[in-house]
Amino acid sequence: HVDAIAQLTMADFITSGQYDRHIRRMRARYRRRRDALVDALAGFDVGISGLSAGLNMLLTLPDGSEQEVLQRAGEAGITLQGLSLMRHPLAGPEVPAQDGIIVGFAASPDHAFGRAVEALCGLLRASGLGG
Repeated sequence: HVDAIAQLTMADFITSGQYDRHIRRMRARYRRRRDALVDALAGFDVGISGLSAGLNMLLTLPDGSEQEVLQRAGEAGITLQGLSLMRHPLAGPEVPAQDGIIVGFAASPDHAFGRAVEALCGLLRASGLGG
């Protein structure tokens, strides 16, 4: 349940046009972040996929490299999600067993985003994936 004050506040946010402005501003912000991340990953042995309008992207990795990347990320304090966790254990051979990581780029504050991208590139480099 949402209390009445929160509902009225949201209604005012929408009717005043502030919600629409916020959505446009965030869409542009996340697009810049995604573009910066894609540019930074050029030269690495990763595939990049995911909607350009989203808040995360999928980096496909060479076979056998997912666990090393995740281990290095954990040691560096970087939270990444492995693609293997998304695969059902009983999935048949028709489901490709691609290694990969899911990278979210919306949560870090603006002043820390560049360092977060550098840290990601550093752990990919340390995992032998180029760069």
